[in-house]
Amino acid sequence: MSRSQAEGPFEGRIAGFPLLEVRSPSVALYDHVSIPSFFECVDLGLARRQPFFIVHETHKSPHVDDERRKHFMMLLEQRRREIERYVIAYAAVVSSPLERGLITAFTWFCKLPMPMRPFSSRDDANSWLWARYAEAIERDYLAVSAE
Repeated sequence: MSRSQAEGPFEGRIAGFPLLEVRSPSVALYDHVSIPSFFECVDLGLARRQPFFIVHETHKSPHVDDERRKHFMMLLEQRRREIERYVIAYAAVVSSPLERGLITAFTWFCKLPMPMRPFSSRDDANSWLWARYAEAIERDYLAVSAE
């Protein structure tokens, strides 16, 4: 199967809030992922104005080229303050060591304002995310209690 020249959209699901699930189910059909649609998913969580975390299914995602990386950085900067305030952690579920390396390098380069880890299993990603969430809630509770 060959890829299309179009950008593949992301889908966001917040039914299990504070968990925001992001995936691109047809990503293998596209040359590139749609950066704006990724941030539309993030905006679903930010609109709640409550702490949340993101699990991102990155299986078979294509490489992010320089043009899209710059666009990602621009859209990230527009939301950085809100992301720092509300996004507790980000986990990427990968299907290969190559994907793990690519997503780690990309997120390191972008200097994401939250803890990030790649995982090979969704269960491991969810466990790590819920633990980060519990720590953040406890930390915020203790900070408010100390005031």
